[in-house]
Amino acid sequence: DDDNEVVEQKQLTCVHDPQDHKSMFVRQAMNVPAFAPELETLLRLTDAMLLQYTSTSPSCELPDFCSIVRQTILFWKQHANSTIPTKTFTPCQTYKSQQVLASSFSL
Repeated sequence: DDDNEVVEQKQLTCVHDPQDHKSMFVRQAMNVPAFAPELETLLRLTDAMLLQYTSTSPSCELPDFCSIVRQTILFWKQHANSTIPTKTFTPCQTYKSQQVLASSFSL
């Protein structure tokens, strides 16, 4: 019965070594579901409309919110029906946390 199906959620794991105080983030492998073609509509909206339709708190979002939403939708479309392998992010890598989350966890 699909109504009782338990969906396993992927978690962002933070691994910290207390000896040398180094940390890393590990994103576990994930299966990307089929792309919903209706999301193409969101890509065509203005930033103002996209913000209103996709945010629960539009007045509090960072300036790059709409860009991140679009990146997430495009990532989903590009990787639909595939498996994204496990990846580790270390502190020496330069990245914006929103971009990592958008491209890795927002599906």
